[in-house]
This record gives sequence, C-alpha cells and structure tokens, in this order.
Amino acid sequence: MTAAFPAIVDWDRFALDAAPSVSRAGDGSAMLLGLAVPASTIDAQVQSVAEGLSDLDLASGYLLDVAGSRVTVARGGLPDVEYRRLIAGARAAVGSRGTVADVWAGWLALTGASAADAEMRRIGVAGDVSVTLSARLAFMPSAGWRRAAGGIVGRLIAAGVQWRAVVYLSGVARYDVAPPGYDVGTYASVLPGGTP
Repeated sequence: MTAAFPAIVDWDRFALDAAPSVSRAGDGSAMLLGLAVPASTIDAQVQSVAEGLSDLDLASGYLLDVAGSRVTVARGGLPDVEYRRLIAGARAAVGSRGTVADVWAGWLALTGASAADAEMRRIGVAGDVSVTLSARLAFMPSAGWRRAAGGIVGRLIAAGVQWRAVVYLSGVARYDVAPPGYDVGTYASVLPGGTP
C-alpha cells in the first residue's frame, strides 16, 4: 500500500464516511455496507458456488437445489446424500442415447456404486430386449429417492426396452430392541417404473 491508498481496515467506517450524510441512515446505509464488502470475500463466495455447481461432491444445501433445478430434479425433502445421487443420474440421462455405455454410466452416477458393486444384464435379441440393473447402495434409500430414481432410469434407457432396477443394502436389520439383530440377508428394493 502507498500513502495515496492506505490499507483500509475498518470497511464499515470507510463506507459510512464515503457516503453522503443523507444515505447514512436506514436502508441506504445497509446497501452501501453491502457494496463495501472486500472483493476477496465476494471472490471466495463466488468460487464456492462455482465449485459446488461443477463438483457435486462439494455441493450441499442451496447449491444442490440450484444444480437440481438445472436438470429439472426437485429435492422433494430429500437429504443431500440422496439428492446428490439423483442430480448425478439426471445429468447422465440428459445426454443418454440408450446405449449400453450410456445406461451403465448413468446407473453408476445415479446409485453412487462402484463397478464392482453394480451389475447390468441385457437379455434378448432383435427387438425383444430387456435390461436388469442392480447396485449396492452406501445409503438407505427413501421412498422419494426410489420413486425419482425409477424415473431417471426410464430416461436413461432407450424407448421400448423393458427394464427392471433393483437397489440393495447388505447389513443388519433390527426389528426390536430385545434381539440384537439379524446378520443374514440382503435387503432389496425394486425401483418403480420398470417392467414387473
């Protein structure tokens, strides 16, 4: 800093001193204080918005709502974990031509599963094709997520192809506080919208 441009430590005082006396009270003062926010603060906020919109893993709350609105996926009361997966799947569905590669990439994006924890089987020949998808989830899917995910799978898959999608969790089911739980079984859920 030079003598002509000293460091400004108290931005509030600077804004009030620079403002005409008429605007020092009421709403005008608040507006001037908002305009006097240091550029570095604004830059940091803009950067966090840009990162949140480009990298879903960094986004949360309002940024996820903005990202979801860009691919017409409503939050519907879903927590960030489920909503993030729906947005990722919807982004993949936007460019899907229904090819095996498109469906597979979209399914992995939608479920968040690794290739080792997911499966896609294509059955049939010449016009009578069906696809079965399955994936192990890292989160417990709510009814809202399952309903929206079924719609996204329908957008991923080519028209006229019958499909069935199953998501599951491996783990312990506790039915009561008295028994310690049951370590057996994989608990599956079929996504709506497919062919029974």
